Amino acid sequence: MRPVRPAAGGCLLSERDQSVRDLLDAFQEPIFVHDGESGELLFLNRQACRHWGMERQQALALSLRQFEKNEPPHTKEEAVKRIRHAASGVVQRFDWPTVDAEGRTCWLEICLSPVDWEGRACVLAVARSVDDRKQAEAALQLKTSETDTLLERLDAGFFLLDRQLRIAYVNSAAGHLLQRRREDLMDRPFGEAFPEMAGSVFERNFRQVLQDGKALAFETLFEKAPYKNWYDVHVYPRPGGIAVLFRITTERRQLEEQLRLSHRLESVGRLAGGVAHDFNNLLMIISGYNDLLMSKLPEGDSRRDSCAHIQRATERAADLTRQLLAFSRRQMLQPRTLDLNQAVQGLEKMLRRVIGEDIKLELALAPDLQRIVADPGQIEQVIFNLALNARDALPAGGRLTIETANVEFDESYVRTHVGSKVGSYVMLAVSDNGRGMDEETRLHLFEPFYTTKEVGKGSGLGLSVVYGIVKQSGGNIYVYSEPGHGTVFKIYLPRAPSGQPAPAAKTPVAAVRGNETVLLVEDEDGVRELISSVLGHQGYRVVQATDGKDALRIGEALDRLDLLVTDVVMPEMGGGELARRIRQRYPNLRILYISGYTSGTIVHHGVVNPGTAFLQKPFSPQGLVAKVREVLEGPPA
Repeated sequence: MRPVRPAAGGCLLSERDQSVRDLLDAFQEPIFVHDGESGELLFLNRQACRHWGMERQQALALSLRQFEKNEPPHTKEEAVKRIRHAASGVVQRFDWPTVDAEGRTCWLEICLSPVDWEGRACVLAVARSVDDRKQAEAALQLKTSETDTLLERLDAGFFLLDRQLRIAYVNSAAGHLLQRRREDLMDRPFGEAFPEMAGSVFERNFRQVLQDGKALAFETLFEKAPYKNWYDVHVYPRPGGIAVLFRITTERRQLEEQLRLSHRLESVGRLAGGVAHDFNNLLMIISGYNDLLMSKLPEGDSRRDSCAHIQRATERAADLTRQLLAFSRRQMLQPRTLDLNQAVQGLEKMLRRVIGEDIKLELALAPDLQRIVADPGQIEQVIFNLALNARDALPAGGRLTIETANVEFDESYVRTHVGSKVGSYVMLAVSDNGRGMDEETRLHLFEPFYTTKEVGKGSGLGLSVVYGIVKQSGGNIYVYSEPGHGTVFKIYLPRAPSGQPAPAAKTPVAAVRGNETVLLVEDEDGVRELISSVLGHQGYRVVQATDGKDALRIGEALDRLDLLVTDVVMPEMGGGELARRIRQRYPNLRILYISGYTSGTIVHHGVVNPGTAFLQKPFSPQGLVAKVREVLEGPPA
């Protein structure tokens, strides 16, 4: 077994890093972290706790001596000496006796390597039981019948080879691991029994032990079918030949690879979590103001070229941000023309059973929904995974809503939404009125192995699979959520080609101007400034407020107010309560709600009533102006 090595520049592990702890707990071998100077035990995984039959905190409170036989030369002092030697940078591997939960002596092969843990110079110890190897060593000294009995009890593969590498004995486990019948292997040269391995590292090391008379342990990746796997091999000299003990360690290697991946994702996640969200908001604002600037310039004006350069630069910057956050998904898909409504309806009965009776499932499916091109099985998995995620957010019951709709992405929308393209799309929205999530959780939501669930209750892969399927299907997925106000996943998939000629590009319609007074309430500074600029450009008098309380104070001082444009979900006072209170002063006030939630979910939250004017984020400047004019010219709702 090879040591777990620190990544280049040092492998930073933190006990608070839940994903790393989960991966360490997933190993089937005991794993420990020791202080590099004192030898103090700082962490042990779940398998180590099972080995000693005690809880983690109980084990951490004990000394090294209580876990060992503490008989020379295997003493606590010797253990600390080896730990210090490893902390200096010397990777070590050795056998060590311990006492298990039942008081029995058992042998572990220990691999020590230096590692940083919470800024401390520590040592990572990866252990695995070598009782079977110890048994094999003892068995070689017994009579043939006794040896055969003992070796058959091993869960590792075992061979006895003579000096010509002819197979003299093979145990059942070896036949099972290599998928060969024992009778087909006996009394045959190793290279003839396994022609794919002839002349390989196996035979070379076998001959090395025959020549030197010294035991040899190695781990190797054999890449020829049908034996392609990682192998952990121990070769021992014996009278008349060698003994070979081996295990297939591919699964362990895969877990180690996941551990290395988690460190890479940690670095990317820290950078993305601190930069990407704010950077995308800045790009949205830059793009929005650039759109306003272009609308003021006549066709042929040379300054439009400068605006076009700004637009291309923001698109490139947005694309870089998307790549920073993206995780590659390589699945074999079988796309075909698909009715998304039928896919949802086909899963309805199963979803009702899975989510339970405490959760009400509601479908809001567009009757004229266009078709998409996608893999039906993968789309069903997307719906199922999102429904399970919503179920977990509703431990006390609630409402789960699945909606579909036809939507159009114009250039203004594309400029402010990374990865989107102009065109016709079908939207799938999965909403719940559960506990929601904070910004930190939302930023890491699609990262593989990221989960807020308890250990053992989730792998953290469900939403990363959703993300990969959607992206590989040419679509996009967005999440809107705030603590205590539920969550909405919105997926946009391209419509299937109709076979008809593409419609001619629409001529931009001049926006209708106005001079009414608008009170704008939005807690996101950049979005608030952009909306204010768009409406102000059209002649409206815009008064800004950062929250509901600020809006009430401003409203009391105004001599005229025609329209309230307010976010629905805000700290302390939501848009619904604000509207009810401000209408006490302005009974005929028109109100336009804006939110990242779908309209159906907003109604279910009881924030606004069905039929109330509502504009769903994200929206284009043109869409905003048109909706404002529509609300102002309509009756008070």
